[in-house]
Amino acid sequence: MILISRHKKYSFFKKSFEQVENSVFDQKLNGLLFLNTADLIKIEDHIASLPLDWVIIFNGPEWLYKVKFKKWSVRVLHAPVIDIPSLRLMKDSFILIREPSMKKDRYTIIYELREYIDFQLLGEQSSIISVAR
Repeated sequence: MILISRHKKYSFFKKSFEQVENSVFDQKLNGLLFLNTADLIKIEDHIASLPLDWVIIFNGPEWLYKVKFKKWSVRVLHAPVIDIPSLRLMKDSFILIREPSMKKDRYTIIYELREYIDFQLLGEQSSIISVAR
C-alpha cells in the first residue's frame, strides 16, 4: 500500500493539468481521464460523448493507443508522453476534475468511471430535453 500526503496529491493534480495544457493544448481543461487498458471496455461506448474540455490520458500499448486515437476522435494522449512521476503509482483508471476558484483550484478524483460518465451524460441529456420542450 502506498500512501501519498495531501500536499503531494494536490501537487500531482495541479502538475497533471499544467503539463497537459502547456505541452499540447492551448485551452483550459476541466477534466482528465486517466484510462488503463483494463478499464477500456467499461466506458468505450461513452468516450465520444465526453465534454470538449476533457482529455483522455491512455495508459496502454502504443499500437492500441494509435488505434483508439483514430477511432475516438477526441483528445487522447499516450501516458508515456506525459512526464508525471506519480502516474506510475496510480494503478486504477480515474477521472480528475478541476473546479476553478478565485483562490485555489479544487480537485475531485473519481474512480467510478462508468457510473460518473453515465450520470453526467444523463444529466446533460435530461436538461437538454426539458429545455427543448
